[in-house]
Parts: sequence; C-alpha cells; structure tokens
Amino acid sequence: MYTRFLKEAKLHRGLFQMSRKKMTKAEALREFRQIYNSFCGGEAPRYKRGDVIAKRTHWNDYTDGLCKDGLITPKQYENWGQPF
Repeated sequence: MYTRFLKEAKLHRGLFQMSRKKMTKAEALREFRQIYNSFCGGEAPRYKRGDVIAKRTHWNDYTDGLCKDGLITPKQYENWGQPF
C-alpha cells in the first residue's frame, strides 16, 4: 500500500521532470494532494482522512524523493515546512 503510493508519486515526478527543472512548493503541494487524495478516496480507502501523522510522513517522504530526483534543490527541501 505504502510502496504503491511511492510508485505513483515517482510516476508523477517523472512526468514533471520531462517538462521543467525545479518545482515550486505550490506545485509540489498540488501534486502531493492529488496523489494522496487518490489513495484516500474510492470504494476502499487505503488511508483514513484526518490521519495527520500519516500525511506528514508521506509529505516528508515525497519531498525527500523530489530532492533526490533533482526536482527541488536541497535548500528548498530544508526550508519547506510542514503544510499539514
């Protein structure tokens, strides 16, 4: 379940990487919400809505992946706070 989330995020990052160099926080947050909500919705929710700890953990993992893939700078990674 969690690895599927990471695979989905990596797919989106790959598509974004082809189009631009660096993401803004607003773009990253918009993409993160789209991916996260797809895992919360549907007939069988994989994550509970309102689970702030899980959402924050996924945000940290997501931004770490963006930094490792070169879609955000290390400075952006260090300075972006928790939006949740």
